[in-house]
Amino acid sequence: MPRFIGEIVINDIITGEYTEIKGIVPTSLLIAFVHNLKIKVAGKEIETRVAIADSNDVPPILGRHGALDLFNLEFKREKK
Repeated sequence: MPRFIGEIVINDIITGEYTEIKGIVPTSLLIAFVHNLKIKVAGKEIETRVAIADSNDVPPILGRHGALDLFNLEFKREKK
């Protein structure tokens, strides 16, 4: 999640586990801090690890591992 959202949830984001992520932003490397948080998705509360970026230039993305892999998902493409 972007830093500005993370700072609303966590007082000091750098207290989390330091990590470097590739492939989310156009630059080659994104520094983030991982925290364990309880979140609510589709009415279900789950505890998962959330990476808070040291940047505001990232979209808020919910990842597969520890979050979306807990749900049955179906993606439908509109046929043209």
